[in-house]
Amino acid sequence: MNVKVSVIVAISGDQSNLRNSLDSIKNQSLKEIEVLLIDAEAASSAADIMKEYCFDSRFRYIKTD
Repeated sequence: MNVKVSVIVAISGDQSNLRNSLDSIKNQSLKEIEVLLIDAEAASSAADIMKEYCFDSRFRYIKTD
């Protein structure tokens, strides 16, 4: 895959729109993207949601300290 766009999604607090946001990114017509899901001390439920999207090779989960 030739990556044309990198999308960074950083979550550290409110995750009320996280699933909607990730669905929107996943369904974009441009497929040559990488999505970096940055877990900056997110709640475990947010981390679980982010990890669900990693079955798609365009998405990568990254945990920060």
